[in-house]
Amino acid sequence: LDKDLKEMRQGLESKQSEVNAKREELARGEEIQKHLTRQLREEKQEEERLGIRCTQLNGNAQHLDKQVNEEMSAKNRLEEEQKDLKAQLKFRQDEIYSLKSSKQKMQKVLEAMQIQKDKDDAESRRLEARTAS
Repeated sequence: LDKDLKEMRQGLESKQSEVNAKREELARGEEIQKHLTRQLREEKQEEERLGIRCTQLNGNAQHLDKQVNEEMSAKNRLEEEQKDLKAQLKFRQDEIYSLKSSKQKMQKVLEAMQIQKDKDDAESRRLEARTAS
């Protein structure tokens, strides 16, 4: 009987040790589960944060693309305007050059006519002086 009782106690102690080991294992598993659950929640939050940031950056990129396109359009318009202004300037410079040339020719003709008039006036006075004498 003592032997049976001793065997039963040893069996119970063995079972209790197994139960304690299982409880410890279960507690470790629960701690691991809590840790992994917390880690998963944090990673989901980080993923959501990064998703929002990605959306913001995409919006910024689209805005910058739009600005670049607008600036390129403005640049092209200014280049076209500059070409038009250069063409107008060349036309005006050619016109000024032409007018200066015409003015110089007219001055030469005027000088020649003045010289001729002075000669004719001198000739007229000489003829008048001759006829008066």
